[in-house]
Amino acid sequence: MSGDVLSILASAVAGVIGVLVGAFSQRSLELKRWKLSRQDELHREIRNITGDLTGGVAEFIHIMLWYTYFVPETGRPSDELIRQYKDESHRLIGRMVGARVRLAALDVATHERLRPLIDKALSISERIDEATGITDPAVRISPERIEALNEEARKLMDEVNEASKALFVSHGSGA
Repeated sequence: MSGDVLSILASAVAGVIGVLVGAFSQRSLELKRWKLSRQDELHREIRNITGDLTGGVAEFIHIMLWYTYFVPETGRPSDELIRQYKDESHRLIGRMVGARVRLAALDVATHERLRPLIDKALSISERIDEATGITDPAVRISPERIEALNEEARKLMDEVNEASKALFVSHGSGA
């Protein structure tokens, strides 16, 4: 073989190796970009679900506050007030449960941080239902008990607000 042919072959082999190394390097770079993009997307999704969940909990607490505000004045809630409260609270509970499941699937740590607040909101709601005669119409309504539940719900609203701020600070303000 002549030197020219060897030179051509060496150049061709070097060219092929260069193309393969370049392709591998490009693929590696694109894989890193894809992983970063996916991670950003996941953080955005977690942030959105967390916002939906904490917003739903806050709305749920608000409806409890609104309902318990009117009951002590009237002595017994009207059928219309009960209907509105039940419809709205059931809608919000469904929304919270859905967001809670999505969050648990994506970020267990954030879900665990919010779980006590959600459980507390559901507990207050059940006690409001009992105290206002929703679960037992024969119950004697105690304005003092209802006012205490209203106060407990107001404190929970503050806790939810603080937890939300802390979560969004810990997850960064971007996304």
